Amino acid sequence: MKYNKREVIDGVDYELAIDTEMDEQQGWYEYYDEESGGDDVYGEGGLWLEDNSVTDYDGCFELPEVILGWLKQFNISTEEI
Repeated sequence: MKYNKREVIDGVDYELAIDTEMDEQQGWYEYYDEESGGDDVYGEGGLWLEDNSVTDYDGCFELPEVILGWLKQFNISTEEI
């Protein structure tokens, strides 16, 4: 399956894309504040999955709550991270 979501929340633009149809399930996320175009708030990174479970990620110390919430909405587990 392919999952995509984008939403502006409190002036921050969040985006998430996941592709579980590939042999190596993967995805990415990005977020930035709209007012400064990402100069004040910016983060992005990759997501690695196995059997609809996130096994690793990069780009920031902690995934934003918005991204974690969307993963749960898509029934993708984050228990391993």
